[in-house]
Amino acid sequence: MLRRLHPRCSLWLNAALALFCAAAFLLVLLWPLRSFSEATTYTAEERALLDAFESGEIIRLHVLADGDDAESQRVKLCVRDALIAAFGDLLVDASHADADAVYETLLAQVSRMEEVALTCARENGFTGPVTAEAGVLTLPEKTYGQVTLPAGDYRGLRVTLGSGQGRNWWCVLFPQLCLAVSSDGVEPQPSEVPSLTWDAERILSQWLIFPV
Repeated sequence: MLRRLHPRCSLWLNAALALFCAAAFLLVLLWPLRSFSEATTYTAEERALLDAFESGEIIRLHVLADGDDAESQRVKLCVRDALIAAFGDLLVDASHADADAVYETLLAQVSRMEEVALTCARENGFTGPVTAEAGVLTLPEKTYGQVTLPAGDYRGLRVTLGSGQGRNWWCVLFPQLCLAVSSDGVEPQPSEVPSLTWDAERILSQWLIFPV
């Protein structure tokens, strides 16, 4: 003959059962996230970017075009090329030290960078204002490979042509990366991505072709 459980025992049993069901539900809910995280394999460059983001050592560069018309975009790329030709080696040398050295270089050279950008823009027929800012800047969200940098405040350099309302070109000055991946879905095939160590010639020939 079956014996009925004491009401208090029945309450404890129901509570334990409810707790078990809740735990099982959470496990089922979270398991796909755990599996996804474990399945994500970052490249060495992406891992360096993540580590730098977590430690606050990222330094970014943005060049903003006046507009999205072909001429504005052409001038933007000419200014980008002029800046790297004039300051690429200096930034490479600074990056061999640490993020602070790169940042201090930007702060010390920002006036010269603005002069170089202005001269290049004028030589290419652009008559609007040209400004360069170095410091802690509010920058938009950008995606580099499998890593998304959220919008927020970052140390960096921003060069603005005219209204600055056109698609901009960006890269990461520290760590020594300049990834050819943009957040508008334009991505190179894996076989097309070179080693991501900063190198002016490779950057100019391959990485700087993804404006956003």
